[in-house]
Amino acid sequence: MFYVSDTYESRRKRILEFKNEQNICIAILLASADFEWTIRRIMLSLSEIPNTIIRNDKKYLFRCSGHGKYKEVWNKLIKPNTSLINPINSGQGLSLSEVIPNWEAYKTALDARHRIIHGIKPNAKFEDGSADLDCILDATDHLIRFSNVNGYDVYSRIKVKKVKK
Repeated sequence: MFYVSDTYESRRKRILEFKNEQNICIAILLASADFEWTIRRIMLSLSEIPNTIIRNDKKYLFRCSGHGKYKEVWNKLIKPNTSLINPINSGQGLSLSEVIPNWEAYKTALDARHRIIHGIKPNAKFEDGSADLDCILDATDHLIRFSNVNGYDVYSRIKVKKVKK
């Protein structure tokens, strides 16, 4: 799949190697994994809450999965941080649906991932799968842009914030 040391370019190249009639579902799964890896690193690094709490508390990333839960946790961890800016429009808010402007389309694309991984619809037509794949990749790009503008490169080490004693 991927290594933590992979670059944006190597991850994207790996995903797009599967963008063909036979392997579009694999591309969707890889893009979804990349999205989740990206969003989790950003929440850990740009939140003001210590990492161990974010990782282990049930109200944050512990057992966090699915677009609804990611949006909920993002809005708890990132939205209140007034030192962050939204690169799309500095007047925009910081909720996940504002950082990813095509949020509704992304939710549909992530549902395709859910149907594939759980065997509900293990195959996708290339046209439909390509649209879902492109949407997931676009959402990841929005997250990376947000992170970069706010001083964190997701391909670097996670910023560690410790619990104050």
